[in-house]
Amino acid sequence: MPVALGRWRWASYGFVALVVGIALVVPVAVLTHWVLRGLDAGIAFRGVNDVIGNSVTAAALAAGAAAVVALPVAILGVRYRGNWFSRIVEVLSYTGYALPGLVVGLALVFSAIRFAWLYQSLTILVIAYVMLFLPQATNATRVALLRVRPSMEEAARGLGRRPAGVLRTITLPLAGRGVIAGAALVFLTTIKELPATLILAPPGFQTLATRVWSASSDARYGEAALPALILVGISLLALLVLNFGTRR
Repeated sequence: MPVALGRWRWASYGFVALVVGIALVVPVAVLTHWVLRGLDAGIAFRGVNDVIGNSVTAAALAAGAAAVVALPVAILGVRYRGNWFSRIVEVLSYTGYALPGLVVGLALVFSAIRFAWLYQSLTILVIAYVMLFLPQATNATRVALLRVRPSMEEAARGLGRRPAGVLRTITLPLAGRGVIAGAALVFLTTIKELPATLILAPPGFQTLATRVWSASSDARYGEAALPALILVGISLLALLVLNFGTRR
């Protein structure tokens, strides 16, 4: 039931508006100001479309891969709770999340340097993203699976449905929004990841985050403002997808 705030209602609204203003409105206003200054100064925002394509491609691949990998990990954690193997798998899935992106990036460089086809490729970059942000997809999928009653899956298996068929026709449709929410969360985090991207990105492969970093490190704020503003817009779209996935 909603809580009656009484005379504190307008103060609560004001506090929420203040937080939103500080967190979103002020940064967007500042970035817009720098974009306009850059346009007045004649800055040519070349290659922005390629940078957007690189960012969205890498983040989408990481989100899809993380969602696929997270599904069996979440199933083991929910359906086989207490099993030693499921506990080990669950703990190992959190290892990358506990490490800095710089450490994961360097470790993958040392591992991939023996394989010419893997070194400095988009594949190794996506692997790094999955290692770093897999728990985000796993937790969202796990919460969704907890709402799926095991008796429904058992009934389908009792009627002759194979485990793969039960997963496809019962589990995934019922837990689908949680999987989508986990993928959106990984996408949202990946698209602004910087350390691992700087180390593992293929030559000439720039993302919005690396473009903002390279421009702002040289105090070229007018040039950095547009990719940063686009990054905010893409993040808002990912948040809308995340809200769809978590809504009842």
